Amino acid sequence: MTGANPAIYDHGITQGGSDALDAQTLWIFTAVRPLHQPQPADTSAGRTVFGQFCASCHGGAKWTKSQIFHRTNPGAIGQNLAPVDPGVSNTANEFKSFTCTGASSSLTFDYLEQIGTFDPADPLEIRDNATAAIALGADGINPPSLLSINFHAPFLHNGKAETLEEVFPLHGLGPQGTTFPPTTTIANTLTLQQQADLLVFLKSIDGTTVPFRSEGDDFRDAIRMIVPCP
Repeated sequence: MTGANPAIYDHGITQGGSDALDAQTLWIFTAVRPLHQPQPADTSAGRTVFGQFCASCHGGAKWTKSQIFHRTNPGAIGQNLAPVDPGVSNTANEFKSFTCTGASSSLTFDYLEQIGTFDPADPLEIRDNATAAIALGADGINPPSLLSINFHAPFLHNGKAETLEEVFPLHGLGPQGTTFPPTTTIANTLTLQQQADLLVFLKSIDGTTVPFRSEGDDFRDAIRMIVPCP
């Protein structure tokens, strides 16, 4: 093929950009699967804890609330392609939220979650871009997928948790868990039994595990009632 279709950089075409990309797409769709996890006899207690404390951010088909509800990619601006969609809150190419405005109402979806892990005083959070700028993250972190999370160590955006157990005292929960360091965490909010049950469930998550609904699922279904978005 001669030249890539520019729409390939803008959440556009998934085929027809090049023979190599077409082959890669086919391989990803047919061959890439999450690793199967050891399945305990009973994960019901952990599912209950997960549903109460974790599912809103880490539910969804891919075990994350993050979905693309807008059309464009912020990188497209630098390539002189389509501008960012109306309704997108975007600073320094960091998508923060998307607002869908209908005829009589509007809904906003927040992509980022503040979980008390971003320390602006930590040298790890400084970008080496000739101006020593603070890295993106003060406004929150995009929730990662938990598919086969048992094999994804180290954890958190800065890799400070080498095991899932080490995530619990670092991961904030609720309004008091949004600043660094978080006052409320998984470790001091959940009982020891709840933490043990949650850990068993987290380590069992794979492509066969039935997911929960997330905030992204609720937003997607709700905007269908007020469409069209801009």
